[in-house]
Amino acid sequence: MTASISSITADPQTKDWDEFTQVCRAIQMGDWEKSQEFFSRDKRILTCMLNKNGHRSIHIAIGDPENINFLEKLLEQIDQESLPTLVDDKMCNPLHFAALVDNLKAAKMLVDKNPHLLFQVDAKEELPIHKAVYKSYKSDKTTFIYFLQACKQHIELSEKVGHHNPFEDEHGVRLLDYTIWSGFFDIAYDLLKDYPQLASIHIPGLKTPLTSIAQKRDAYLSAERYNFYQRFVYSHLPYDLEDKYKNKDIENQETRSANPKGTKSCFYHVMERIYVKFWEVMLLHVPHIKHLHEDKVKHSIGLKILELICKEVSNLKSADAHYHDAFIFGVINNIPELIERITRTFPQSIWSKDDNGYRLSQLSIKNRSDHAYNFLVHNVTHCKQIHIMLHDKDRNNLLHLAGQLAPQDKLNMVRGAALQMQRELQWFQEVRDLIPPMMREDENKGNETPIMVQEKLWILIPIGALTCLPIASFATLQLPLLVELVSSTYLWKST
Repeated sequence: MTASISSITADPQTKDWDEFTQVCRAIQMGDWEKSQEFFSRDKRILTCMLNKNGHRSIHIAIGDPENINFLEKLLEQIDQESLPTLVDDKMCNPLHFAALVDNLKAAKMLVDKNPHLLFQVDAKEELPIHKAVYKSYKSDKTTFIYFLQACKQHIELSEKVGHHNPFEDEHGVRLLDYTIWSGFFDIAYDLLKDYPQLASIHIPGLKTPLTSIAQKRDAYLSAERYNFYQRFVYSHLPYDLEDKYKNKDIENQETRSANPKGTKSCFYHVMERIYVKFWEVMLLHVPHIKHLHEDKVKHSIGLKILELICKEVSNLKSADAHYHDAFIFGVINNIPELIERITRTFPQSIWSKDDNGYRLSQLSIKNRSDHAYNFLVHNVTHCKQIHIMLHDKDRNNLLHLAGQLAPQDKLNMVRGAALQMQRELQWFQEVRDLIPPMMREDENKGNETPIMVQEKLWILIPIGALTCLPIASFATLQLPLLVELVSSTYLWKST
């Protein structure tokens, strides 16, 4: 049997949360009259914890974005100065909760009542704006933008005791990381321009800004797998149609008026206008072109963020903690934009090694990162031979690593066991031509030469294919190619 009102009012802080079921239900239903009946019996119910999560009446009301009228009446009865003290069991104040559930109307009401809520941290040391940014990525960034503007408007309050500035130190780095992770590159770029010191802050336990942008793979064109048509359209899409046209139009006004007979410049102006209008129509009516344009804008801003961070970090005396993880990630995941920018800004980064002691040359081959490998072959000039002659802890040279099986995700980029074996053979041949001839017969700790390691692929890859395909299909589709590849391989060995 549900508890009566009298039993609820007897001890509002009881741990028997079932006694508050009626109150919670009334608030969730938006039944103000019923809720008011409970509040009038005992004012403590207005602000006490009502469930095992520590939610109070205001948290429950905020949980329903359609419950705004109820929330407005509730806020009239709660002392606005007490709002920062109304936290749940995770130390989330009402504004934290509004950000978590993406309730923009509730957030605006709370900030109007008490802007101090903006600068309080919860048990995770997160501010309401942190909750807003990583909850906004699933919908849109409207709520996050509001929190950003509100924090800037009331920033002087962050200087008070117990308050925290969202644009400084740990909180600023966390905000930048969340913004990049959520894909809001335009806002992240603006943050870096307004607060450039964030780029060079290293907080133990948090990712550095350089690592954050490095691990956001969709920030780079190289991560996209466009077909020929998409690459063609992408390459011809202008980055900023409107701004480009307006700027040139303003710059050329005086020139055109001073030289009315300049038919060449007039013709160019007309063609440029047609060009702009053409792409405007395409972006408006062709969804896939609009998507490609959004990608191009995203990639452009992503590179600007990378360049700005590298510029700021380069001013530090020691930058290894900033670029190390980013560089290793770029090599393993084959991101040439990242590798080139980091090595250009931090030449010493080329000697970075992962937890297993592998460096650029070894990682690029082990992970079949062709862009990273090409960078080594064509761009590295300093101590290049040292990179080529490296051995790992098992005395494997680069050719041994090329003979080992590629990571499964790299193998899956090519369909079919025969084509996978062909790709592996191409890698082996490429690295064989790179290293000195005297290293081609080196033995590792297992007394295996590179060709002995590579021969294992002829067993491993077909077996993997057999587990995925019916035997009849495998024999029909793969065997002829396999026979040709094996024969050509052994023929190559004998010559």
